[in-house]
Amino acid sequence: MGWQHDFVVQSNGIEGYYHEDLDVPQALQQGEHILGIAEVDPLYRDHMAALEFVIELAEAEEPLTEERVLEIHLRLCKEVMPLGYKAGEYRTTGVVVGGRSTPKAVNVRWMVQCLLDKGLPKVDEEVWHLHYAFEVIHPFRDGNGRSGRVLLVYWMIRAGLDPSTLKINYEERYEYYRQIEYWECTYAERFFGEPFILLL
Repeated sequence: MGWQHDFVVQSNGIEGYYHEDLDVPQALQQGEHILGIAEVDPLYRDHMAALEFVIELAEAEEPLTEERVLEIHLRLCKEVMPLGYKAGEYRTTGVVVGGRSTPKAVNVRWMVQCLLDKGLPKVDEEVWHLHYAFEVIHPFRDGNGRSGRVLLVYWMIRAGLDPSTLKINYEERYEYYRQIEYWECTYAERFFGEPFILLL
């Protein structure tokens, strides 16, 4: 199935779409339907479609634009958004993630544009800065983690890095979340050029 399958399974898994003790390869061999993994499940199918779209963009050296960010979210979440919200549109309300407030909805669009204006990453560290910035912005009502990880693949390819080496383990998700929080506390103000507390 390749690294893309593993990536989608891990990206859905970090969101809790399957139990951490589940032996995914064995369950798939036995034909079990697992939310976020089975190819017929929209969580899996749409995530794979968004990933393939991003890989095509990156390999064709197409720029990442606001419209494409919204298109990625639409492809990823069109069948799984919470009732009353639309995929491919920025959130219009506040969101709390892990007890932390995210930037006000009114700031989302310019913050995404600020991120896109940073240009292409050249090294691994720059790739992660862009990814963490996206996660801190949290531009959508749902699907931010999965969208951000798909974008991570885009930035890796454009930086000449191999996305097949990317491992997102459910067991290490708290460390991943800590890294995002650390980035917010350490780099966000410099990255966005504004006192971050004023954006919340």
